[in-house]
Amino acid sequence: MVLPPPSPSEPPPGWREHRVSYGPYSCFTLYAPRDLSVRETEGAQLVHIEPLDRGVTSGQFPAVDISGPRRMQGFAGITTGTDFAITVSWTQVAVNGPQGLLDVLESVVAESIPSFDPSSVRLDRWGEEAWVGTWAWRDLGPDGERACQVVVIGHDEGAVTAMVHGVPDDVSSYEEVCERVLGSIRLSPASLLSPHSFPAALCELLNERAAGVREELWSIDGEGQLVSGSLVVRMPSLYRAYLQGDGDLEAVAALVDSQPRGHLERRWGGLAWEQVAEHVRVVLRRKEAVEGLSVVQVLLPGGLVACPVLDTGDRMTFIPPTEAERWGIDARSLLTNAVAQLDRDDPSVVIEAADEEGMPQGLMLAADDGYDSGRLLCPQFRDRLSIALGGELLVAMPSAWTIHIWRDTPGARRRLARLAKRGFSEEPTPLSETLWRWEPSGLVPLE
Repeated sequence: MVLPPPSPSEPPPGWREHRVSYGPYSCFTLYAPRDLSVRETEGAQLVHIEPLDRGVTSGQFPAVDISGPRRMQGFAGITTGTDFAITVSWTQVAVNGPQGLLDVLESVVAESIPSFDPSSVRLDRWGEEAWVGTWAWRDLGPDGERACQVVVIGHDEGAVTAMVHGVPDDVSSYEEVCERVLGSIRLSPASLLSPHSFPAALCELLNERAAGVREELWSIDGEGQLVSGSLVVRMPSLYRAYLQGDGDLEAVAALVDSQPRGHLERRWGGLAWEQVAEHVRVVLRRKEAVEGLSVVQVLLPGGLVACPVLDTGDRMTFIPPTEAERWGIDARSLLTNAVAQLDRDDPSVVIEAADEEGMPQGLMLAADDGYDSGRLLCPQFRDRLSIALGGELLVAMPSAWTIHIWRDTPGARRRLARLAKRGFSEEPTPLSETLWRWEPSGLVPLE
């Protein structure tokens, strides 16, 4: 039987909020009882919910390993070995009405559930701006029968998919709790642009403004960056300003246009090297992304290049070779100076995982200034992270905006390998789909 779609509802008092974000963007929030285990998967927009005493698992999630005293804190009346779980994830896919929701739901279950029948899906509205659909089935596998349900909630900026699974008796015993957990899900408003939609919308608005004053137009390059001539606008900073301004796109466009389009060239043009040296920074790019461009670049292993840039706080511009020649400094010396300037900073990091003693096992760079990739060339920063993580460093850099640094262990290699492959194919400004060792001598790709 296909259960009816849950309705948006307020969580019961005492339930704990869990927020899943993509950078500064809140993908969704939900609430769950405090005596359920709620875990976020490193680097993914996903949470996994299950009883503390769960002893049987399916899929990729391991059983929760807890001590005896904590085991006694589970639900009263639920026996050890309860097989029930909810996995909730967010994807950047537009849901435009019932058909869009059916398309998302079919893409989730069609490959593994051959009997999927779109006509049996239950559909409804979810609040004022989203749709919800639900479908259920039972699997008969080698370990016995399992009950499964998928719920999709989505609007123009993304979709939340909830998978409920377990043995039928346990799923049934948690039916009321499950419905209230699903009912507490809240997406960011559809009127608030996601990180994927924001650049294109801002570019369109900027060009509407530029056409009236005959300014050079903006475009989005192959790496998903907003550019005008030789200017590259720092999108993470602008997007954070957009969110902090409650989604006022006009205000962000005015911020970008507050300086004349040729501001950077006029600011740096004609200045001596000593006058610009402290403003040089560095970013990493794929070699093919900058081939044919007249910019200073230094070849690195693994198909990457280091590109020195000039920084003005909210924008960066790549350096033409003619300017470096005028300064009398070669590409390698430019890079050395850029790394030294960047290595003076103390960038923000997010702890993604910690061991049983609370010591960090993995970090993600989150400075939001556009230079996270360049910091992988900074020796002093590497030394600080090596001490903080307590071992050799493993790096996944699927994109210039997504840099994971973990202590090198077999478990970290498996997790980061998945993150690297997925992020490389999905995120803007891709860098590498492989893993790297960050040794004192520099970055070394792992085959």
